[in-house]
Amino acid sequence: MFKNAGHSIKKVTKAIMIISIILFAILGLVLIIIGADKGDGEALVITGVALCVIGPLLSIVSALILYAYGDIAENVLTVASMVRNEKEAERRQEEKRKLDQERIWREEELRKAEERLRKE
Repeated sequence: MFKNAGHSIKKVTKAIMIISIILFAILGLVLIIIGADKGDGEALVITGVALCVIGPLLSIVSALILYAYGDIAENVLTVASMVRNEKEAERRQEEKRKLDQERIWREEELRKAEERLRKE
């Protein structure tokens, strides 16, 4: 869960959005039914219709914001991983360069030693 928090945020956001849309629709329908049963329940009917329309819209907007946050978290994790891999590749390249220089130095020393032996 904590290794890929962005993905978890996105999944939870989807679930909360679906649940809240369903709950707003049920609550709105209940208010419409209660208002229709009462003789003077126009206010309840209007409130129920408003909940059926505005509630899901608010859920979607808030879910978009939270989903975008999860997406940003995922992208930051991806960029951090890329930077980490790039630094590791640079470190390996530097290590290889040092080993190559050391090998060249040893070959040069060996060549010089062989030349000294030939002169003697």
